[in-house]
Amino acid sequence: MSLPSGVSARPALPGARLFQGSHQGYVIAMISAMLLAFTAIIIRALTEYYHLPTFVLAFWRAALVALVLSIPLWLVPPLVVVLPPLIWGWLTCRVFAFDVLSYHASAAERRTVLRGRRWALLTIGVLCGYLGALPSLLWALGSAALLLAPILVLVAVWMYTVIFVFAACWFTHFCLAELQLLRDAQHTHLASEI
Repeated sequence: MSLPSGVSARPALPGARLFQGSHQGYVIAMISAMLLAFTAIIIRALTEYYHLPTFVLAFWRAALVALVLSIPLWLVPPLVVVLPPLIWGWLTCRVFAFDVLSYHASAAERRTVLRGRRWALLTIGVLCGYLGALPSLLWALGSAALLLAPILVLVAVWMYTVIFVFAACWFTHFCLAELQLLRDAQHTHLASEI
């Protein structure tokens, strides 16, 4: 099949060939390396000048990288339903569990609870991630969403708030119950030694 006159088979941009064939993996690796290097510089500046904890900044860098690198996978129809809630579920698990236990548990207790109940916490996080995707379904109403946009924005914000509070309460209840079980087991073990 021939091209119409005046149409070139060459790519429109000179660097467009980098995104084709065997060079595609190198370009993705270079972009991700630049993103990681740039965020490392920002993390260093924020820790030195604003005294923010390095752990928190590195965590959000990992979250940003996971979201950005997973965007091409969102073009595959089944993965667009699975990936964002999984990533947000993992983030929810890491943030809420650490946040709850950082105030009430020692470092050793926190590590024990987070390692011992890793899969349960991840399951709660993924379920909260799927709940967090529910307000997005409001916009699936099609053209009616445009007419109802002022109301839908308020309903979506309300739903996000309720889901956030529910997730915080669920993680708090679960983590503090596990911490209490751990402390009870330690006291029982100490009492049996005496």
